[in-house]
Amino acid sequence: MRRMRYAVATVAAAALVASTATGATAATEPEENVFLKPFVLDAWAQYAASDTYALLEQQGKMATPNVYLADVARGTDQTGADPADYWYVRNGVPDDGVTLAPEAILYANLENLKTAGKIDDVNFTLVMNLPHSENVNTAEAHAWMRQILAEAGPSVPADVDPATGWWDVSTYEGGSITENAAGAVSASSDTGKRTITVTLNGQPFTVTHYWGWYAATPNSPKQKVSIYVPQNVRPDSPTYFRTNNGGWTSNNFISTVVPGGVYTSGNLAFNTVQGGGNNNPNVIGEVLDQGMIMVSYGARSMNDAPVDGVYQGHSPATMTDTKAAIRFVKYNQVYGSLPGDPERVIVTGMSGGGGLTTAVAAGGNSSDYYDSLAQIGALGLTQTGGAYADDPAVGDDVFATFSSAPIIDSFRADHLAEWMYNPTRQKIRDGVYASETGITSGRNNPAALAEWQYLSAAVLAQKGDDYTYELGLTPDHVKRTLLDMMETSLELTVNENKSYRPTLADVAAVATPEQAKAALDTFLRQQDANRAAAWAGLPLDWYTVTGTAGAFEVTITDAGWDRLTEYLYWVSQWTKGTPISTAQGLPAGLGKGGAFAGGEGLLFGALDAPYSHLNQVSWAMDLLNWPLFGVTASTNPNTAARQAENREIAKTLFDVLPGPSIEVVLRHVDQAERDGTLTGKALSEVRKHLTQAEKLADGSAASRAVVAQLDNASRKSGLPADSNVVKAIAALAAAS
Repeated sequence: MRRMRYAVATVAAAALVASTATGATAATEPEENVFLKPFVLDAWAQYAASDTYALLEQQGKMATPNVYLADVARGTDQTGADPADYWYVRNGVPDDGVTLAPEAILYANLENLKTAGKIDDVNFTLVMNLPHSENVNTAEAHAWMRQILAEAGPSVPADVDPATGWWDVSTYEGGSITENAAGAVSASSDTGKRTITVTLNGQPFTVTHYWGWYAATPNSPKQKVSIYVPQNVRPDSPTYFRTNNGGWTSNNFISTVVPGGVYTSGNLAFNTVQGGGNNNPNVIGEVLDQGMIMVSYGARSMNDAPVDGVYQGHSPATMTDTKAAIRFVKYNQVYGSLPGDPERVIVTGMSGGGGLTTAVAAGGNSSDYYDSLAQIGALGLTQTGGAYADDPAVGDDVFATFSSAPIIDSFRADHLAEWMYNPTRQKIRDGVYASETGITSGRNNPAALAEWQYLSAAVLAQKGDDYTYELGLTPDHVKRTLLDMMETSLELTVNENKSYRPTLADVAAVATPEQAKAALDTFLRQQDANRAAAWAGLPLDWYTVTGTAGAFEVTITDAGWDRLTEYLYWVSQWTKGTPISTAQGLPAGLGKGGAFAGGEGLLFGALDAPYSHLNQVSWAMDLLNWPLFGVTASTNPNTAARQAENREIAKTLFDVLPGPSIEVVLRHVDQAERDGTLTGKALSEVRKHLTQAEKLADGSAASRAVVAQLDNASRKSGLPADSNVVKAIAALAAAS
């Protein structure tokens, strides 16, 4: 992996906006700057100041790894979070359900932690041609796992007195469990123990299976755990802890090793899509052959029906239950007689499970989860006089995680998607590609999104930068990280033939940089689901190749960002309409293309609500909220007419202002004030200098006097150069 570069791009000479001009420049045609109307934002500000919204922000933090990782990296974490020491992450280049921006942020945070000496290893790669599917349990992943276990060695056992209690699996006897060959459990006793005979590499092999509740006061029938102890277990065996989560929705209590199962080891390949989740025989065989303890469990999840009117599946439920199950296993290893090293837990998962594993691995032992853990009676946590004490011999921190296609940062996914794709969306809106590609349907259909959706894309894009700053990063840092990740992916493909579809081109016959570029172009054209593969204009000019066979070096300059994101838009498996993740409550017909997918937004909500909105666009587009800012939805009895009328009403909730202009600057200043990023004396100084600049511009003052006032406003704001306020001021100064 090449060392990351942190080159800072030149500050744009225009505000972060959606331009409807094709081939125009700021000097010849004004750019369009899109904002929600002030009266909408005023109503939103009241909602954003509510206890409900504070709850949502906390739920968002607890469902993603990046906030914890960033806080630990910069020394601002106050929750005692202890991230996993080892990280193995794989994501396909075209696997773009919520864009690759969250993955780049994850990698940037992990690299910062490694540089600071707070974690030991990061093995993170984007894989060419790999779709959204099971791609973690591979030969390379298991070789990495064996390597880090050997390097770390066994931990020092905790000096504690043995104990017993309801949790002690050594006391489990008998019991009943009803399962099918795929591992689905239809019934099980509260606790149980059995000996399972399977075939491993052609030979009989026995596994002891324990199951039971992993919390003292469970509130869901899903909160059970299965522990599989192989016949070759050692006192220092690691624990292979696999989540059962799919799409953040299904997380049922299932069986993994089933009686009569036939398993093999040594049958894993590089980036082979394994499929089958927990029950893939090659994966199970690999784990059993290594003498690892295997754990599967159930947990509450976002699609759970309410219980007595309470939606228990909202964040942090899934993370809390996972942590409680980890604590159960470790508690048995520390205080009971369950074999295995409690400090060598490896948690793994794919998709929603990948996101879950990274969240758990990032927030190990964080006090943020204490309340929810105590609510279900998780082990290792005691409460006295309102204060919690966490047993240091147990905890819910893990040794390592290897995660596939993790769905993360769902509470900022809408912003990050448009941060990457808004410019391309706007070109599609204007029909720029239709004649070139010959594709006028799907993602290239200008009418695929309603006009308000194109406007909302521009608004959401402005908030992507803000999230990077929240994490102590910068937009340029995140962009450079993703560019570096793409360079590495292309180099692995052309130098080592490591891709999901290595037969696309014979890289062994590649001898020159020109041949290497041609081979990589072939790979890039054939990314999964790319319907524009034959389009001559598919953007492939964002990288260059130098070097010699086996040691080719791929370079993507900072200037290649726009073309790369345009390319990624075309080849991604899914390019969702906006908002991509938190569209709950938006009725079918308000956008184009039928009902909204909704995404992972159901993770977040008040206890008595199925969802609660996390961003200003989805909140403003929910018809139930329109009365809050004096807007009345259509009541036309004709469905099609009502939907069309509501789309027109939604469009009126946005302002489109030509820029650069003082009005555009002031809108960004107003937004920064609402967000709390520009306050007090800095806000007063900015407004003072902007007022003076406006007066000078209206009079006969020289342009340099106007620019001086604008420079003062920018400097005294104290905001980063990439902030929307500073960029808007810079654009106005350049035009003055």
